[in-house]
Amino acid sequence: MVTEKQLRKAAREFNEVMDGLNPLIDTTLPEEELMGVLKEAITFIDPTTDHFSNETQLIIDELSPIEDLVKEKKPATKQEVAEKIHKQNVADKPVKTAPEVEQEEEEEEEEPVTPSGRKQVPIPVKKEKKELFSKKSSTTADRVAFIAPFIEKGKFTKAQLVEKLTGKFPDLAISSLQTMLTDAKNPKYNKFQKLVIQDDKGILSFKED
Repeated sequence: MVTEKQLRKAAREFNEVMDGLNPLIDTTLPEEELMGVLKEAITFIDPTTDHFSNETQLIIDELSPIEDLVKEKKPATKQEVAEKIHKQNVADKPVKTAPEVEQEEEEEEEEPVTPSGRKQVPIPVKKEKKELFSKKSSTTADRVAFIAPFIEKGKFTKAQLVEKLTGKFPDLAISSLQTMLTDAKNPKYNKFQKLVIQDDKGILSFKED
């Protein structure tokens, strides 16, 4: 059973590992809602570039449906594929009565034709599938590179820095940008070249070596 603490830790690692995840996962969501978001995010994992810790990988395995886990499968032969399609067609095809068959034949004869005598074939319309996540060009490195010069000046509070980030990256959740600046004070999660510190007035700056 995955605990709430494990879920939030996994969500934080998703934001770090999956560059370009937009919007980033809000780690402050209620436990059940956070679990649903993680399950959706799992479908966007690229095994060739997204590598997680063993602890997070166990959570990914637990949240992933069994049939969706990556497994090596023997490629189906052409005969097996053909048999499967045939069985689906037979199962899905309803039994038609004689009047229905005659009506279809009449409808086929009345198909519209173009001036050249060819039958008009309807163009299929692709249905758009809404997805919670999508890959964008903005990455964690982009955000770090943008805001680092402002932190270097040592004149801005966390709120002011978040305001500058939202102006540059309006599609990102404010909570995600706040988390990035909060993590910058933690050596374990910091993405900047130097650790960020905060003075008594709330001003953020880089810690001197």
